[in-house]
Amino acid sequence: AQKIAGNIEENQVIIDALDAGGIRQSAAQKTLIEVNEKLKKVCDSAEWGEVAFDNDFTISMGGRPYVLLSESEQKRVKITLQAVISEYQQAKIIIIDGAEILDKKGKTGLLKYLVQAPFAAIVGMMLPNPEKAPLGLASRNAGIRTYWVENGNFMEIL
Repeated sequence: AQKIAGNIEENQVIIDALDAGGIRQSAAQKTLIEVNEKLKKVCDSAEWGEVAFDNDFTISMGGRPYVLLSESEQKRVKITLQAVISEYQQAKIIIIDGAEILDKKGKTGLLKYLVQAPFAAIVGMMLPNPEKAPLGLASRNAGIRTYWVENGNFMEIL
């Protein structure tokens, strides 16, 4: 009986360590902190609200839950997550489509981040005419090129 009781005590230590509140929670918390730090760096570069995972793995921006964000803010969250995942994967290039949903601050922030990002990027957005293309930071010195594609024709906007 004492041997069985000893085995039960030893097993309980293992059970406690593997419990959701044990080693797994500790590892998850450590990873969550690391990911949130990377998310914050992207947000700081883009100068938009801080994107973060909460302890229950829900995501928020500026402390507001994702579901309460505007479409533009939700797009910023998605881009931020894509950027961090791309950094983890050591991607050489990312493709961001649908950037037209971003408001002016979002578009400007995206370009600010991409200028210093560790990868190249292709950003697609639908606009009514070439004059609406965001050119604020688009300069050859920054490595940004703007192109207009329409009816099979492709031209650089200078």
